[in-house]
Parts: sequence; structure tokens; C-alpha cells
Amino acid sequence: MQVSLRHQFLFTAIPSGLGDIGFPVIARHHLGLDLKRGAVIILMARLRDLFVLPALGCFALAMLGVWPVLLTVLGIVLGLLALFLEQSAGTLILALRQMGLKVSGLGLISQPSWPVQLKRFAFSLGSWSSAACAVWFAYTAAGFQMEPMTSFVLLTGLNAIGVVAISVGGLGIAEAGSTGILTLLGTPLEQAAQISLVARPVLLIATLTACVTHWLCLRIWNKQITGRLATEAVSEKNVGHPQEDISLLDCTRTCYRSNTLCLQASNTQV
Repeated sequence: MQVSLRHQFLFTAIPSGLGDIGFPVIARHHLGLDLKRGAVIILMARLRDLFVLPALGCFALAMLGVWPVLLTVLGIVLGLLALFLEQSAGTLILALRQMGLKVSGLGLISQPSWPVQLKRFAFSLGSWSSAACAVWFAYTAAGFQMEPMTSFVLLTGLNAIGVVAISVGGLGIAEAGSTGILTLLGTPLEQAAQISLVARPVLLIATLTACVTHWLCLRIWNKQITGRLATEAVSEKNVGHPQEDISLLDCTRTCYRSNTLCLQASNTQV
């Protein structure tokens, strides 16, 4: 959970791409992963997002009546590519090797079972669907009444524009992109600009606030667990040796073991 929160905060706050570059460092600090392994994890996740998010955008546009047959077929193709991402990547690396190119990294790309593939695909689908809900709430709060499918179109467009956003938090560039998307969807230019200038900062601030709030809650929870484990350890020692003093070294060792247990507990939530 801590890895996800810190990565999301960096990804939202700093120019696009730099947040993902920092993911391997965060994963090494919290999970003990090798930098190369962490880089492969974020690369595969972004490749899956590269197919899942446009697929959702295609389905949303099709349901809004824009080229329904063509975009539905395209969405299905993109969804299948996302579902079979690891196999596709492994096949591509093998093909490049057979062409004589020296390509490494095949051993780092796992070939998961069907249940694992479906779980990863469902997680990506669910995360982007929840992000679309956040977009819908932010733009509704700004006074723009839109259909739920429009939020998926906005989400896809904003993330596509975010690839070239070089400003902090995408400020300015994302608002301009949002204005353009709303205009293409039939909203008058002046109204689209006003809505974007309110909704996009609201969405940015809400995301950063949620990350910080969840991180603080985790810190408080970890401290409570650490204190409880240390207290229980000291109580057990007192029960076994009521007349024996507890040394500073014993307390230090107890707190160290408690912190290790808390870190392992938090890591299992990622």
C-alpha cells in the first residue's frame, strides 16, 4: 500500500513519466526488489494500461454513438492484447532474438497462469474504472452534467495528453486538453474552458490529498501495531522473569523485530 501511495503521489505531482522512473527506487526501499525487477514491473503495468485505457475509451465512444461497430471491435482487440500481455511480450523478445538482436529481460517477464492473468487484467480495469468515477465526480462538482461514459473519454484523453505534459502536475497542459476534449464532445468553447479550469485542479488536489491522508493513516496504524507488539513482548518477558530488569538492548531488539513485522504486514497489502 505504501508503495502504491508514494508512487501515485509522485506520478500526480511531478511531470509525466518521472513518477514511473522513481517506482523502482520506491519498490527497492519498501519491498527489497532489485532495481531491474522493479523497472520491469512498472514497464509491464504501463504496457497493460496502454491497452486497457484506450479500450475503455473506445467502448465509451461506441456507447455514445461514435463509430459504434469499428470502435467496439478495436476495443475488443485492445482488451485481448492487455489480457495476453506477458505472452505477447515474451513472444516479441523471442522473435527479436531470432532476428539476431541482443534483447535481454525475457527471464524477468513472468508467464503467469490464467487466474493470475485475469486478476491482473481485472485490477487494471478496476483501477481505471475508479479513476473514471473520480473524473465524473470532479467535473460534476464543477457544474458539468455529463453521462458516465463521457468520463471514460475524458480520462483517456487526459492521460494521452499527460504523456507530453512537462509542467508540475500537468497544470496548464491538462486544462487545455480537457477544454479541447469537451469541445469535441459538443460543449461550447467558453463553457468547456470554465469547467476545465475548475474541475482539473479539483481532481489534482483530491488525488494528492487522498494519497497523503492514506499515508498518514498507515503511519499511525503501523505505530500502533509496533507499540502493541513491543508491549506484549515486554509483558511476556516480565511474566517469565518477574525480578529481571529489561535492558535497553532488549527493548531495542524488540522494537526492531516489531518494525520488521509491521513492514512485512504493510508489504503484503501491495
